[in-house]
Amino acid sequence: MHLSRLLHNDIKGNNVLLKGVSLDPALIDMGKVTSRSFPEAYKLTASQKERYNRNYPHLAWELRNLYGAKQTIRSDIYSLGYLFQHIGNPSNSFLKQLSKHMMKECPEKRISVPDTLKLFEKSINSKDFVFELHHFINN
Repeated sequence: MHLSRLLHNDIKGNNVLLKGVSLDPALIDMGKVTSRSFPEAYKLTASQKERYNRNYPHLAWELRNLYGAKQTIRSDIYSLGYLFQHIGNPSNSFLKQLSKHMMKECPEKRISVPDTLKLFEKSINSKDFVFELHHFINN
């Protein structure tokens, strides 16, 4: 999606479909997709910020808290990190640690997509990951 210069802008558990026998993840609900060239800027009032922080914690911190913040690849990374943080076992080592790097308050300090993919590929065959994916699917 990002290679096509698009931003999803609504990555959350309800918008991920596990398909087929191999349970390949697929993003669904493209209703908030924008072009990376024309991202939406969030200009929230104080009361809207409060509501967004309470009801939409999967949205990147800067979108909920900084007036005029625009959607970016890094805001999608934040949302994916939020999803990873809530998958499976609370003592989850890999996904919990990865999510911390994806959810840093400062977008520039968040892990990049290529680095996320490299780490993910290295750990996908680990026992922890297989156990957590199994736990997530069966709950």
